[in-house]
Amino acid sequence: MPSKNKTEYLGLNQWEGNEYPKRTDFVEDHVKIDNVVKDLVEGTVQNEKLKTINKTYMGAINELKENIAVHSVKIAKKSEIKVTETNVPIKDRKEGCFYFFVTDQAPTQVAENIKVSPTMGIKMI
Repeated sequence: MPSKNKTEYLGLNQWEGNEYPKRTDFVEDHVKIDNVVKDLVEGTVQNEKLKTINKTYMGAINELKENIAVHSVKIAKKSEIKVTETNVPIKDRKEGCFYFFVTDQAPTQVAENIKVSPTMGIKMI
């Protein structure tokens, strides 16, 4: 006999000590689980709470990947890093550029093409 208590999402049986399951109860629960797994594998599970146009999980993931790619290109076009030996006056700086002015140098035996900013990091040139 099916239980009075059910799990929240799939409605699977949760028997109490005074309830006695039948084989068909297990079969019905297994069918529910199999159907959910099938929908997950096929990417057809719908969730109206998703804040994307496509309400399936796979569709939402693909939509987010596309958005990331578009924004990455936009960011790449808007930002550039310049490492200079001389300070570039503000009036001569390009919008969307980061300027690093080399204030000190330390000789290295590893590579001569690395410059380090004490506050911002390393840039290979």
